Amino acid sequence: MDRPYIICHMACSIDGKIIFDNWGGDIPKEKYSELYNMCHDAYNTQGWILGRVSLEKDFSEGIKPELIKPSAPIKREPFVGNRQAQTFAVAIDTRGKLGWPGNEIGGDHLIAVLAEQVSDEYLAYLQRKSISYIFAGVNEVDLKLAMAQLTEIFSIRKIMLEGGGCLNGSFLNDGLIDEISLLLLPIADGMPKTQTVFEVSPSLRKNPAAQLQLIKAEQLDNDVLWLKYKINSA
Repeated sequence: MDRPYIICHMACSIDGKIIFDNWGGDIPKEKYSELYNMCHDAYNTQGWILGRVSLEKDFSEGIKPELIKPSAPIKREPFVGNRQAQTFAVAIDTRGKLGWPGNEIGGDHLIAVLAEQVSDEYLAYLQRKSISYIFAGVNEVDLKLAMAQLTEIFSIRKIMLEGGGCLNGSFLNDGLIDEISLLLLPIADGMPKTQTVFEVSPSLRKNPAAQLQLIKAEQLDNDVLWLKYKINSA
């Protein structure tokens, strides 16, 4: 199955934590964010992938979708809101919960990845906003099917995964990550029950651990290490 080359790009403490709330004031966070974005841009991908929780927290501005019943049922087939788009922000939003101020984030056209059980009202909302969407399962999102459609419909060949631990863990468990770009920050967190870079849900059948090959280790400013790994295919 043809799909994009997927790079998981993350920043974490030395104990693998990815939640910044316990990491001090705004100044170190700002410095780390600048380094994170610099490394992100170095890859020159066609877009990025995030899950609903992260997008709702950082990008959707708290907007609720305006749900209006359409005049006729809407078929469960892909919808392309901007055929000229070259870069994309992909939202894994299984049940159709996110609201949006427009159809892009920072110039990247929005694509919602949905399950077929989403309401007609939500699909009509996305169409009014000219937000693209695809379906990748009836009740839950099949990530492999979703990624194949990103290549087939939108010609996406290289994309970045920047999710929370559970989304990253699902991609890893499905064998969908080709490369890991990790900024190791000079922080020891130790907070219990805080998300780490990869977390596989107990509801999923856990596949064997991924074997990695180090392809780059570079010291950046502020004592940050940039580690790049290839994932060895089975």
